[in-house]
Amino acid sequence: RPAVIPPPAPALKLILGEMAGLLLTGQKAIPDRLKREGFEFRLAELEAALRESVGT
Repeated sequence: RPAVIPPPAPALKLILGEMAGLLLTGQKAIPDRLKREGFEFRLAELEAALRESVGT
């Protein structure tokens, strides 16, 4: 979910250097190896998995 107030990009870049890019642009991780091996996630979305883990 996007932040309501965007982070100040120049400040993050100054403090975090190259790592600021991960916070500013995000990163999509795809489990290629698991998919190739036929693994099926019971809960494919992170939000659903987190909600179930905390019981809400």
